[in-house]
Amino acid sequence: ETEIDFTELTALLREYGMIPLAVRGAAEKDKQRIVEAGLAHFNELKEGENDKSVAVEKPKLALPAANDASITEASIRPTKIVNQRVRSGQQVTASGSDLIIVGAVSEGAELKADGNVHIYGNLRGRVQAGGQGNKDARIFCHELRAQFVSIAGVHAVSDSFPQELWGQAAQIYLSNGKLIVEPI
Repeated sequence: ETEIDFTELTALLREYGMIPLAVRGAAEKDKQRIVEAGLAHFNELKEGENDKSVAVEKPKLALPAANDASITEASIRPTKIVNQRVRSGQQVTASGSDLIIVGAVSEGAELKADGNVHIYGNLRGRVQAGGQGNKDARIFCHELRAQFVSIAGVHAVSDSFPQELWGQAAQIYLSNGKLIVEPI
């Protein structure tokens, strides 16, 4: 039986723009390697169970030594999660972290994050990701109808989005200084 290298698998998935979070139904012998790869693991669901009843083991993070100046305590911040619609006139900011919106973003609403922005709903407002010059940041949404998007200061308005992606699930990222809009 072949053993899975979860660290290598995680790197490969990220290379293709995916963000692996967990493994469901792993064999007991694989669980330690899953945690070492920075992933959570879920037990297999039994018939009649739903996701809310599944226990999750949090991965143990291997932090750099205290003398590693590349990462400071102030730079490690949890993702900001908003579990409701962001209405017109509202502004949501995630300094030093990613931002996740579980709901729609109305026209006239504004989102700002130093990291990535994920919208699990309709995006009609304005989004700025990659604050402080983070050119690796991305914007993900379930339905692209944004008024304005910006990553690390490079911006675009709705008229410049590919027409075939209007109203579709999309990701937006920087490549060679230009915003790229692709389907998810």
